[in-house]
Amino acid sequence: MTDPGKQPVPIVRLVGVEKKLGRQRVLRGVDLEIRTGENMVIIGRSGGGKSVLLKHILGLMQPDAGQVWFRDKDMAQLTEEQMVPLRKETGMLFQNGALFDSLTVGENVAFPLREHGNGISEENIRAEVTRALKIVDLPNQGSKWPSELSGGMRKRVALARAAIAKPALMLYDEPTAGLDPIVADSINKLMVRLGEELNMTSVIVTHDMVSAREVGDRIAMLHEGRIYCVDEPGVILASEDPIVRRFVNGISDASDAVF
Repeated sequence: MTDPGKQPVPIVRLVGVEKKLGRQRVLRGVDLEIRTGENMVIIGRSGGGKSVLLKHILGLMQPDAGQVWFRDKDMAQLTEEQMVPLRKETGMLFQNGALFDSLTVGENVAFPLREHGNGISEENIRAEVTRALKIVDLPNQGSKWPSELSGGMRKRVALARAAIAKPALMLYDEPTAGLDPIVADSINKLMVRLGEELNMTSVIVTHDMVSAREVGDRIAMLHEGRIYCVDEPGVILASEDPIVRRFVNGISDASDAVF
């Protein structure tokens, strides 16, 4: 986590980002700075645009209006070829892990290194896989198949795969979804440790308020297509603002009723 006494420069800046999907205005002018080295948690209602926001940060979507900056580059102005080196600096942990069932654990973890090439030898790849699996507390598990693993172990393998290339920026989409509280806590601790050991900036989309408190340096709430508030976890989770309070405490109002 970042030192609260310092103000690192942003690694990502979103400026007035707008996106329309069909007739729905999903993002309506998002402004957000993600500081180098911090863990930024993004919360908000289901279907509110959090995954769309992640795709803009990854460069998988382009804004209809506004800018998405990665360091000193506006990604909307880059060609697909120019995006390649930026994507190599980014890792992504998908909600379901997205492991390849036809590959062993070791082959799954090695996949980014083989895909990116860069002339790395098989000997070095094996060494990096061993290191990555050790970091996520799964030593000597490389020969197993994903089907042999529990949900928590599969999530750890996916995290090792996402982190093996030591990205500057790691994105997490609901990393604790579907996990019991004890396994979820181990994933939270692992995300914090990985960020510290690999000097990564992390962006975590989650509905899990326990995870948000444990992992985040700051929390940003996406509401009605805009960033409604950004602050430290203690401030957000203790907020008396009715919109924030209802979300973090899981309190519905009349408009949420389902019949």
